[in-house]
Amino acid sequence: MKSGGYGSNQTARALAARLPFGNAIIRVLYPPMPTLNIIPRARLAQIRATVFVPHGLVLNVGAGEVEGSGRRLWQGVETVGARIVQIDIGPGAKIDLVADARFLPFADSSVHSIVLQAVLEHVRAPEIVIAEAFRVLRPGGHLYVEMPFLQGFHADPHDYQRYTLEGLRWQLRAFEECLAGVSVGPFSTLVWMLRDGLSAWSTNRWVYAGCRFLAGWLFSPLRYLDLLLGDSRVARRLANEFYFLARKPGHV
Repeated sequence: MKSGGYGSNQTARALAARLPFGNAIIRVLYPPMPTLNIIPRARLAQIRATVFVPHGLVLNVGAGEVEGSGRRLWQGVETVGARIVQIDIGPGAKIDLVADARFLPFADSSVHSIVLQAVLEHVRAPEIVIAEAFRVLRPGGHLYVEMPFLQGFHADPHDYQRYTLEGLRWQLRAFEECLAGVSVGPFSTLVWMLRDGLSAWSTNRWVYAGCRFLAGWLFSPLRYLDLLLGDSRVARRLANEFYFLARKPGHV
């Protein structure tokens, strides 16, 4: 599901790829994503150590291709030795299993951890996906969720909802809360709005892609102001995205 999380970027990339040496140009010149993951390094290490259990079975549901700030969670996990199954609703180069998140082909209480990273906004009934995650997780197993709050519409192929942190907490009420907070702050939202707003005035694909390119480079430095806000009260009121690490009650 993540492959289109910032779907309009795919248009710009496709157009640039038509140019001579287009792919090289993209790698060197393509502007940063509008979002910046601000989870503190120590906390992110704690999340990784909890989710990616050595020799444990970890399901990355809605895997697609992780883009933008979402990549940070996955840095270095290949050295841990967890058995990670990449799952999506359609085939892909890095997908191990094609399956519907509502009907995971795993036995009850058989999985150590599940990652739902930028997924729940794209499903019609997130409570069903959460209940299915609860079913397959072992007692004491962990669910890690990243969920947008103030993000622009990004269908992949659909886009249905946003949650406040309280809303996410309510949806995950069957679990025990371990860690939760702001993963992407308000200034990333501002960059997103400026980039999309300033490129939306033209229906010409080349003009649109060019405006997004210029706006992306011009405004992306504003993201770093989110580091100053951190997980503050203001950041939680205006966050671009929240994270939530939850534990299924019971003993392993």
